[in-house]
Amino acid sequence: MSALAQQVVGLPTSHQSYQQNGWSIVAIPAGTKGPIHEGWNTKEGCLPADASLPPDWGIGLCHAYSGTCAIDIDNWDKAATWFKERGIDLAQLFGAPDAVQIDSGNPGHGKLIYAMPFGIALRSKKIIIDGVTAFELRCGTANGLTTQDVLPPSRHPSGTTYRWAGLGDWRRLPIIPMSILDAWQQLLDKDSERAIPTTPNTTPASWEEVKSALASVSPDCDRKTWIDIGMALHATGNAEGFIVWNEWSAKSAKYISREMAGQWRSFKDNPQGITPATLFHHAQQSGWKRPPPDIKGLFGPVGATPKEVMGKLEVEYTPPVAHLADWPTVLAARAEEVSKDVGCDPVVPLMAGLAAISAAADKRIRLRLTSTWTVPPLLWLMTVGEPADKKSPGSRPMFSPIRQLELEDRPKHEAAMHYWKGLESRYAAQMKAYREWMASPEAGMGNGVPPPVDPLPPEPQSTRLIISDATSQKVVHMASGRPRGFLMLLDEMNHWLNRVNDKRGGDDRGCWIQGYESGHYVMDRVGSGTIFAENLALAMYGNCQPEVFKAAMKAGATDGLIQRFIPVVLNGSCTSMWQHDKPDFLSFGPAYEAMIRQVYGLQEQTYDCSPEALDLFRGFCEWYLEGRKIDKLLRAAPAYMTAMGKIEGTCARLALLLHLADHPHDRLLSADTMRQTIEIMKTFMVPSLQYAFMEIVGLKDETTKWVVDYIIQIAGERPTVTLAEIRAAGRRQFEGRETWKLNEELRIVMDELALAGYVSLFVDHPRSAVWTINPALATQFKDMRQAVIAAKQQTVERFREGARKKGFLNPKTADAIGYVKV
Repeated sequence: MSALAQQVVGLPTSHQSYQQNGWSIVAIPAGTKGPIHEGWNTKEGCLPADASLPPDWGIGLCHAYSGTCAIDIDNWDKAATWFKERGIDLAQLFGAPDAVQIDSGNPGHGKLIYAMPFGIALRSKKIIIDGVTAFELRCGTANGLTTQDVLPPSRHPSGTTYRWAGLGDWRRLPIIPMSILDAWQQLLDKDSERAIPTTPNTTPASWEEVKSALASVSPDCDRKTWIDIGMALHATGNAEGFIVWNEWSAKSAKYISREMAGQWRSFKDNPQGITPATLFHHAQQSGWKRPPPDIKGLFGPVGATPKEVMGKLEVEYTPPVAHLADWPTVLAARAEEVSKDVGCDPVVPLMAGLAAISAAADKRIRLRLTSTWTVPPLLWLMTVGEPADKKSPGSRPMFSPIRQLELEDRPKHEAAMHYWKGLESRYAAQMKAYREWMASPEAGMGNGVPPPVDPLPPEPQSTRLIISDATSQKVVHMASGRPRGFLMLLDEMNHWLNRVNDKRGGDDRGCWIQGYESGHYVMDRVGSGTIFAENLALAMYGNCQPEVFKAAMKAGATDGLIQRFIPVVLNGSCTSMWQHDKPDFLSFGPAYEAMIRQVYGLQEQTYDCSPEALDLFRGFCEWYLEGRKIDKLLRAAPAYMTAMGKIEGTCARLALLLHLADHPHDRLLSADTMRQTIEIMKTFMVPSLQYAFMEIVGLKDETTKWVVDYIIQIAGERPTVTLAEIRAAGRRQFEGRETWKLNEELRIVMDELALAGYVSLFVDHPRSAVWTINPALATQFKDMRQAVIAAKQQTVERFREGARKKGFLNPKTADAIGYVKV
């Protein structure tokens, strides 16, 4: 130790000596390891040169204001390894002839003091290895303040005295080696990288931002906030998070050191749980604002054109493909076979086969979901395609077994009718005798016994599993003696749709709806009297052209009648040349017919779901309800929402039909069947409905296109855009919408734009969200941007012209954003 260093050690207060050397000093109360007074790390908080310190008080060196820094070693082995990996010998640094050290008397620790070149002040950086602090590079803070190191002759709370060590002189500090300075800067550059995920689609955070936000929150906060912040730091996935949390917590009067590690270990990773965004939320409540991002390097190349992005945003629906492997084996195999024979989309025979199963089933069969909710085995199915899509040839073979069952019943019905006619004749004779007796004197006198009249049973009805285009009154007539129900097969639905949508006609729409619901029905008609149907149950299958479907939806979608159909739009590219039939012994026709006959032979009964199947169905209903919320936010058309409202019941009905096809004698519907049904609903039935309503009927909202146009228009003109700015710019586009609903809708659109690389969510707030805008949009889609700007400028000019005509010479209307007058 030099003589001057020994002299300083011996001084009771030596801050003047350090200050004369150009250092800024801070006072440290006795018994502590650092300053505790408010603002100590500011320039104004430093100790004046003429100040005197109480006995036993210590002093600290303010690095950022003194042009100094320190390398503080906490774990020699780990620190030496880290420096060695970067070509630096730590032992050589400590043994250098000009090395200046501060010795605290703590074994395994060490501290080198250096001068910073040109008086620069780098942010301090801790190096954590395997969850342990190896060393710290100490100088300034992220917000431009200082850190400090205790100077000799201050006393450590343990009783030891800090002293100068090393071969150098503290008055002539060596300049920090450039190799260390470069490594330090690289660490800080890495800290400024946005590599910490916050919330989905939000601009990632940097460690600089995390520490800046944490510094604005009081460590004396309530326990819930304290836990939230700990979990937010834990969610960074970096062991440094614990060190940062611990040091921040240590500044609180409530700090208990022994609780920290256990509390940290109790935090669990959860992608849907607390994230660093929670820390930002608490910091913002304390007045912190996330600093503007450096857009450079924030965005990658934009790979999608606006048209592609809008297609994704607007959910550019395409006809879904029916994966035959998801359907009952026999039904799928027969459908594939027929589609190849005919040369049509496999969906045609597949849907026709499903309708045939419904035609064969007794509609009094039920699947019980709750004590008050049961569903029958019937659906309304519609294939939507062009005339050349071979809808009729593709569906006809699937109904052949049903026609055969009706044909086979004819001899039996004729015999039953022959017998019934005899009973009718006997009944007529008995009634004649009875009426004559009632008119006789004996009846008037109350004497004698009237002749017997045996009751006449109802007239036998022929088996009708399929009916063609019929009026509602005719359907009720036919249903009055056929409680098992039937299928209405409409080869071309145009006539039926026109009739039920004709407000001047007499067709009863309520009758058709009751046929879908299945149950008893009473029809009263002048002239025909009252008709009672024990079970009016009507499955439906029809073929329809796109324009017919579109017109029908616009004309008659008020009461949900048309929305009860599942419209399946055909893929015209599947239409091909027909092929020769397979030999009977290779065909699935017999197996398919056997399945239909088996369903036909089932008696009226009620099936139940297994507990596992019921849980799966409940999960599907939750999935539907979540989708319904999104549809509401996206302002889906009422006709579409009504159709989607039938999806839960459709799923249950489909599950029952699939169960009857595969396991008709099992009274419990299995989890496998319900899982199969849900897969079909999610991948085929619901997408089919969405495609038909969104693409064919055209029930789309133009909000997404407007937002995409607006973002491309302002790209390059401003770095960020807020939710409020989007609302204000589109005030005419969004007129009449509730603000909270509009906010949610715009957030959905902007989230999709973030995924496409057009924007990046910077501040995540339900009402005050901020996005950065990819400046590359201004050049990458220059033509589209200029077209949008020109169109909006034309609107501005038209307004100005109109204002001038009304006498306003200088109407105050701003040019369109991005417009440059030539």
